[in-house]
Amino acid sequence: MIYIHHIIKYSQTRSYFLAVLFFGLCTSAYCQTGDESSKQEVKKDSTTTDTTTSASSEKKELKMSLEVFKINHDLKLVARVRSKVEAKFQNTAGVEISFYKDEIKLENLLGKGISNHKGEAYWIIPLQGRIDSLTSLVFYSSVKDHSDYEDVEETITFNPSRMTINLEQEDSVRLVKIFVGHPDESGKMVPLADAECKVYVKREFGLLEVTEAQTTDADGNISVEFPDDVHGDEAGNVTIVAKIADNESIGNAEVSSTIPWGIPTTVDDFYSQRELWSARANSPISLIIIVNAALLLIWGFIAFIFLEIIRINKLGKTN
Repeated sequence: MIYIHHIIKYSQTRSYFLAVLFFGLCTSAYCQTGDESSKQEVKKDSTTTDTTTSASSEKKELKMSLEVFKINHDLKLVARVRSKVEAKFQNTAGVEISFYKDEIKLENLLGKGISNHKGEAYWIIPLQGRIDSLTSLVFYSSVKDHSDYEDVEETITFNPSRMTINLEQEDSVRLVKIFVGHPDESGKMVPLADAECKVYVKREFGLLEVTEAQTTDADGNISVEFPDDVHGDEAGNVTIVAKIADNESIGNAEVSSTIPWGIPTTVDDFYSQRELWSARANSPISLIIIVNAALLLIWGFIAFIFLEIIRINKLGKTN
């Protein structure tokens, strides 16, 4: 019996020792696997970080266009930028664009603008009183040292022109008379023939074309009849705009003038009247009084009920 007892005890000790050994080996293997996994993850993270850094350091391609418009006695430079978003170029806002004259140098800087939601930035140059207003001018737009986009620049040449508008009324006919000219090789202003011109009326959100496109004659003149069914402001004033676009000789030119040739607009105060359908601020006085009186009556009744409950509670405690 003693011998059997020793055998059982020895077997239990051996089993316990094997269990401890097995647990130790599993723990060591698990730790080693965890270390290798951590090393692989660190290596993978390092690779990802490197890839991300290289991708973020790569600047996006930026496309730019530059146009110049002569509007009355001013030049308007319009630069537009677009960048690729999901394989398609779209207007890009928030990009600083610099405008230069003659050459991209610091001393030739005209100014800077930030592109809007249309990707456009503007710069206005007054021409009145400038000595070089009758000579060709070269302008540049540039985006440089931007954190997200590559450097890009664009140039355009402005050819001088003269465009005038006269508004005359002959009997009951209202005429818009336009002259278009440009300087010849000697610098003398001569008529510009065969230039297509359109006449518009300025509206709040754009231009409304009121006549068909007309072409200047040999003397550079156009005469169009202004319609009598155009609405103006409260005084009947309308701003008439004559516009030439993408002409080979003078590019883009525009001239405008304001005259009371429109139908006066009557201000409709329908929604400002104190009626039942009006907004809360314009509700009828009687309705405001009735509603507020009803609310006071209801809340007063509720307050009365609470006071009575409190009074009954006090009476109950006293009795």
